[in-house]
Amino acid sequence: MQLRGIIPPVVTPMTADQELDLPGLRAHIDHMLAAGVHGIFVP
Repeated sequence: MQLRGIIPPVVTPMTADQELDLPGLRAHIDHMLAAGVHGIFVP
């Protein structure tokens, strides 16, 4: 498989309690996909 296109890393949004901000993560991924990225790199 050959990877190509725009594949940005994903930041992990956290709440003030150091918990995963799942709604924020979903919004961030939706925003990147709407902007036309070809894939998402999760470090």
